[in-house]
Amino acid sequence: MPCRLRVISFGWSPQFVYRHFVNVGLASDDVVVFVVPKPLDEVSKTRFAEAMHEVEKFLEAVGYGSKPFVLEVEQDAEPVALLNTLLDFVSRFNCQEFVFDASGGMRIHSLALLILALNLSQKCNVEFYIGLESRQKLFKLPLPQIANLLRLTDSKMKMLRVVASLGEATMQDIAKALNKDVSYVRKTVRKLLGEGLLERVKSKPPKFKVTEMGMLTLKLYEITTKQF
Repeated sequence: MPCRLRVISFGWSPQFVYRHFVNVGLASDDVVVFVVPKPLDEVSKTRFAEAMHEVEKFLEAVGYGSKPFVLEVEQDAEPVALLNTLLDFVSRFNCQEFVFDASGGMRIHSLALLILALNLSQKCNVEFYIGLESRQKLFKLPLPQIANLLRLTDSKMKMLRVVASLGEATMQDIAKALNKDVSYVRKTVRKLLGEGLLERVKSKPPKFKVTEMGMLTLKLYEITTKQF
């Protein structure tokens, strides 16, 4: 059974940890890692120890029998050094499944966890959650689609733009608008479907339309090409 690693950014507030397990769940064989800022003085050390004690009591109450790992990171660590520290640590466990929660702790830790999660998502099964302090709900980020934004080609964007302008389009409609062979369109449409940027519409012949994520991708692409 593959190892699943839960990496949770954690400051001094146990409620962010409680919220994660209430919303996302916890299996008895999960490996839990808390990424925490290294205390700068005795006061902060005491606050963290108290918070960690409450978290351990909560985990025990829900039947989690293992002791969580704690990774202390320097509060003023450079981003590259922080990423190296995180990568070295998670690599120790040889896991192929990861669950990240960047709701608590310091912003720089949350950003580093997101970058790490995006990279791991290329080869591993990765979930990434984030939430607001004032709300109990957690939001799951669509990591594969976000990662795809970094490597979309102009040809894919042209096809998305054509389908968006038509509203719904068949393979033949797209081929005619782009002046391309249907075989080329079929191959590219298949990729865009897999990336969550297009979706099928129930019709005969089959039609396709741009998803909400696809529309966001188009907007970001337009802004980027205009600005830079």
